[in-house]
Amino acid sequence: MRRFALSNLRDFGMGRKGSEEKIIEEIQYLTEVFEAHGGKPFDTKEPVICAVSNVISSIMYGNRFDYGDPVFRAMVNRFNHIVKLSGFPAVQLYNIFPSLGRFLKARKNLLKSVGENIASIKRLVGQLQQTLQEHDKRGLVDAFLIKQQEVSGQKDSHFYEDNLISTVSSLFAAGTDTTGATLHWGLLLMAKYPHIQKKVQEEIEKVVGTKQPRAEHRRSMPYTDAVIHEIQRLANIIPLNLPHMTAADVHFQGYFIKKACRRHSVSYC
Repeated sequence: MRRFALSNLRDFGMGRKGSEEKIIEEIQYLTEVFEAHGGKPFDTKEPVICAVSNVISSIMYGNRFDYGDPVFRAMVNRFNHIVKLSGFPAVQLYNIFPSLGRFLKARKNLLKSVGENIASIKRLVGQLQQTLQEHDKRGLVDAFLIKQQEVSGQKDSHFYEDNLISTVSSLFAAGTDTTGATLHWGLLLMAKYPHIQKKVQEEIEKVVGTKQPRAEHRRSMPYTDAVIHEIQRLANIIPLNLPHMTAADVHFQGYFIKKACRRHSVSYC
């Protein structure tokens, strides 16, 4: 599934001109939302997350959503809620002691949100399936559905609905929250250090002007490039990392870690 996802993500522009065009298109919509506030203070979280989600949606489904679309807003809010619940101490405790799961309200709420999210993705996949055309792949979901038809009847095939839902969910959850959080840190740090912001703005105006920034401008913008890297160094994107579990008994530097031992970057079995 990983090989299939990476191969098709590249086909749909990941790391290439295709994804750059999708990002530039979305920037125009995001800029309109920012400008609509007329320079007054506002919470950037929702529009930024919507913009990031739309870029992923374009690659996954082959189309973007209007920011006011209730289905899209509900989907984005659920992803945010799931990420937020995942960081609750009760859920972190469950990752270390799974037997406590039935007593933890946060875990129950998390499972409920995950279930609603899966139902939403299934509806979107169903709509794409109704208009599926073999020689017109609109996004990763189409590529998966076409491959599913090709291997239909094969024993032990990985191309079934649960794997598709899991792939889409994982890419949305991983891509939306981390990218959105990085952008929020960037906005926060630019506000905190206006003299840095000024130098970045001057370089952008000198190199890019009134055009949209592209990857090719990077080599001509060393100061902005350095600031972006410093933002990524300072930003605390995933404070507790993600839960991991050993697949087999492990002996490491004099320690024994038993199979199925769950851990975080800050907790040990």
